[in-house]
Amino acid sequence: GVQTCALPIYPVISRLLHAQMISSYTVALENGRNRTYYHIEDKGRAHWRLLKNGYDQFIRISYLITERNGD
Repeated sequence: GVQTCALPIYPVISRLLHAQMISSYTVALENGRNRTYYHIEDKGRAHWRLLKNGYDQFIRISYLITERNGD
Protein backbone atom coordinates (compact mmCIF):
# COMPACT_ATOMS: atom_id res chain seq x y z
CA GLY A 1 0.00 0.00 0.00
CA VAL A 2 0.86 3.66 -0.07
CA GLN A 3 2.66 5.01 2.99
CA THR A 4 1.46 8.34 4.33
CA CYS A 5 3.30 10.74 6.59
CA ALA A 6 1.77 11.27 10.03
CA LEU A 7 2.99 14.89 10.07
CA PRO A 8 1.13 17.25 7.74
CA ILE A 9 3.95 19.00 5.89
CA TYR A 10 2.05 21.82 4.19
CA PRO A 11 1.33 23.87 7.36
CA VAL A 12 5.05 23.68 8.16
CA ILE A 13 5.99 24.78 4.64
CA SER A 14 3.50 27.63 4.84
CA ARG A 15 5.02 28.89 8.12
CA LEU A 16 8.56 28.64 6.71
CA LEU A 17 7.54 30.56 3.57
CA HIS A 18 5.80 33.23 5.64
CA ALA A 19 8.89 33.58 7.87
CA GLN A 20 11.05 33.89 4.72
CA MET A 21 13.17 30.92 5.80
CA ILE A 22 12.48 29.16 2.49
CA SER A 23 11.41 30.28 -0.96
CA SER A 24 9.62 28.36 -3.68
CA TYR A 25 8.84 28.37 -7.35
CA THR A 26 6.44 26.29 -9.40
CA VAL A 27 7.03 24.65 -12.78
CA ALA A 28 4.21 23.52 -15.06
CA LEU A 29 4.83 19.97 -16.26
CA GLU A 30 3.88 18.55 -19.66
CA ASN A 31 1.16 16.41 -18.11
CA GLY A 32 -0.66 19.53 -16.89
CA ARG A 33 0.39 19.16 -13.25
CA ASN A 34 2.58 21.58 -11.35
CA ARG A 35 5.74 20.78 -9.40
CA THR A 36 6.89 23.10 -6.62
CA TYR A 37 10.56 23.41 -5.73
CA TYR A 38 11.78 24.79 -2.40
CA HIS A 39 15.02 26.52 -1.47
CA ILE A 40 16.35 27.20 2.01
CA GLU A 41 17.27 30.87 2.44
CA ASP A 42 20.12 32.24 4.58
CA LYS A 43 17.64 33.03 7.37
CA GLY A 44 16.37 29.45 7.31
CA ARG A 45 19.87 28.01 7.23
CA ALA A 46 20.83 30.11 10.29
CA HIS A 47 17.73 28.91 12.13
CA TRP A 48 18.51 25.28 11.19
CA ARG A 49 22.04 25.68 12.57
CA LEU A 50 20.63 27.03 15.83
CA LEU A 51 18.24 24.07 16.15
CA LYS A 52 20.97 21.59 15.20
CA ASN A 53 23.37 23.02 17.78
CA GLY A 54 20.70 22.68 20.47
CA TYR A 55 19.98 19.12 19.38
CA ASP A 56 23.68 18.22 19.35
CA GLN A 57 24.10 19.64 22.84
CA PHE A 58 21.08 17.66 24.06
CA ILE A 59 22.54 14.44 22.63
CA ARG A 60 25.95 15.08 24.25
CA ILE A 61 24.37 15.76 27.65
CA SER A 62 22.09 12.72 27.35
CA TYR A 63 25.10 10.56 26.54
CA LEU A 64 27.01 11.87 29.56
CA ILE A 65 24.05 11.22 31.87
CA THR A 66 23.45 7.69 30.62
CA GLU A 67 27.16 6.83 30.73
CA ARG A 68 27.44 7.99 34.35
CA ASN A 69 24.40 5.95 35.34
CA GLY A 70 25.57 2.90 33.43
CA ASP A 71 22.41 2.77 31.31
